[in-house]
Amino acid sequence: MHASAIGAAPRPRRARLARRARWTLAVAALVVLAAACAPAPPPGVAIRDVRVIADDDPRWARPDADDRAWPLRPITAVDPAVAVWWIRGLVRLDAATLADGRSLGVAVLALASCEAYWDGARLGSNGTVSDRPDGERPGRLGWLMALPAGVGPGDHLLSLRCSAHHRGFDPSTGFYGIWVADHATLATVQLAYAAPTLISAGALCTVGLFYVMTFAVHARRRRAHLWLGVFALAAGALVLAESARALVNYTYDLHLDRLIVITALAWLVNVSLLAFLTRRFALAGRGPVLAVGVVLATACVAAPGFDSKVALLFLVGLALGLGWTAYALACRRWHAGFAAAGLVGCLAAAGLQPERFLDFYLFFMLGGLCLCLLASHVLVEARDHAQHEAVALRSARLEIELLRR
Repeated sequence: MHASAIGAAPRPRRARLARRARWTLAVAALVVLAAACAPAPPPGVAIRDVRVIADDDPRWARPDADDRAWPLRPITAVDPAVAVWWIRGLVRLDAATLADGRSLGVAVLALASCEAYWDGARLGSNGTVSDRPDGERPGRLGWLMALPAGVGPGDHLLSLRCSAHHRGFDPSTGFYGIWVADHATLATVQLAYAAPTLISAGALCTVGLFYVMTFAVHARRRRAHLWLGVFALAAGALVLAESARALVNYTYDLHLDRLIVITALAWLVNVSLLAFLTRRFALAGRGPVLAVGVVLATACVAAPGFDSKVALLFLVGLALGLGWTAYALACRRWHAGFAAAGLVGCLAAAGLQPERFLDFYLFFMLGGLCLCLLASHVLVEARDHAQHEAVALRSARLEIELLRR
């Protein structure tokens, strides 16, 4: 008796180690998947530093104009406090860029209306540049132009005359970038970025609709179904809102509305995540934890800058969710391990790639997190169903025994 007990003792420990190994592999798989799906940077030549000229004079379109007195700044730091300004950047084209003979294009991604000049020759305009708000017509957020035929290798000058009266807020970055590359490639690069995120959005919305409908039509309405459905739907809508920049080339004055929608959806994603976890793994203190999460998430909305708002919202939601699943694991709710693995994967991706997490990695991690939450939910549902069937079978046996007696 004593020997058999000694021989059987290591089994629970081996089972726990196996569970932990599976969780670790799940986290590693999520991080590796996100890293493998990361998009390549835009092709061609990127203009990184430009001369910012706070003076509206047509001579700044000419290549021979002396602009050395004006500061040289990174393209993402262009924000002069004037009505109309000029940007001048050098583009160095080598023979390799021109070797295949394809027509070149210039892509500008900015919150501004612009007129473009290549070596002094006008390329076109995006919107209408004006020194007055009522005279400006907002341009598109993304602008693609074709360069003149016969452009040769060497240094070229790209000049932009700009105004931005209709932003509606003070963005941290007014210009996201300028690229010179093959025109056909630049025309499809945004869709290449959006395609993987749209796949994630479709999967999330499908899961969300299924569980919301399950909650609506089921006789026993379980709040866990509702919150899982809300989380998945909000996450899918967030992915679509983020991808809207590549799918719909809207005018830059609508950018503020899109950022407000993204912030609201990020709040809903994290609140519903915490509501699902506290409902699915119901333990003592779930009400105060959920209330704290709602208060902290609401406070994050007051942070300056929309990127900061969204980053803080996800930090609060993921950290509190991980804390609650760790508490559930400590209380031997082993099915919480899959949810914990997804949360750890999201936090690991944010730590490894903080610059690109909000722009790209987040939307793959939301799909992976939803899969982990779904696995935890299904396992708990299966366990509850098995327990219910066992109770029903035991009750039926007792009834039969009573009838026999």
